[in-house]
Amino acid sequence: MNRTFSIIGCGHIARVFLSALDSLDGKYAVPHSSVTLYNRTPEHISDLAEKGYRIAASAAEAFAAGNPVFLGVKPQDLRTAAAQLGESPREEKLLLSPIAGAELSLVVALTGCRRVVRLLPNTPISVGRGVTAVCRTDAVNDRDFEYVCRVFSLSGSVYAVAEKEMNAMCAATSSGVAFALRLLTAMSSAAHTAGAETPQLDRAIAETILGAAELCLRSGKTCEQLLNEIRSPNGTTHAAMNALDRQDFDGAVAAAVSACAARAAELGKNV
Repeated sequence: MNRTFSIIGCGHIARVFLSALDSLDGKYAVPHSSVTLYNRTPEHISDLAEKGYRIAASAAEAFAAGNPVFLGVKPQDLRTAAAQLGESPREEKLLLSPIAGAELSLVVALTGCRRVVRLLPNTPISVGRGVTAVCRTDAVNDRDFEYVCRVFSLSGSVYAVAEKEMNAMCAATSSGVAFALRLLTAMSSAAHTAGAETPQLDRAIAETILGAAELCLRSGKTCEQLLNEIRSPNGTTHAAMNALDRQDFDGAVAAAVSACAARAAELGKNV
């Protein structure tokens, strides 16, 4: 399967996408010489040029060179980037869009590409434990969609969802990473105040969170069931959960998720 890829906008997610392409082997292998990159600040991708990737002088050149095309720009730059794609035919282009809040219909309208896969990867894809939510336009065939899913599955898990779920998934999986890191930070600070002095405290808490997640994934039980098993009446965990309830922990999380989903929708509308 010979494919040429282009990436327009080489930020963090685009670089992780390159790492996923590097992981493909056999008939799926993609040599660096088959990947064309464009970044409006060329010096930021000089290291990639040294690795043998082709560097385009313009977005139009990069767009013409590859199929699929990964459009790794910020929401506020989408309209400008779309206007710079040149006169290359759009009918058969497969466009991959990780742009937060940008609905498929908007990307189609601005770029002229009918075959669009919307992606929502999170940052742990850089360590092979990511989660990527995906949806597509009706013009994307199963073969191409499965190929895109295969590429991102090399960096974690892939979930095909309805587009109406994407903003909520942004809160649950993309910004959800920040929720976990915020919890880890708060737990570390509080445990230190309570008397924990080991320099490995952050690591111990991170492994605890990782272990809880693995328990949820492997036990076949719901998070609520697992929580009830360790929340013994009048025990230490029971006291901790009661303290969270008094602070309306669930309400705070709900507000954060709602704010994230609303902001994602707002970004799309502001393009």
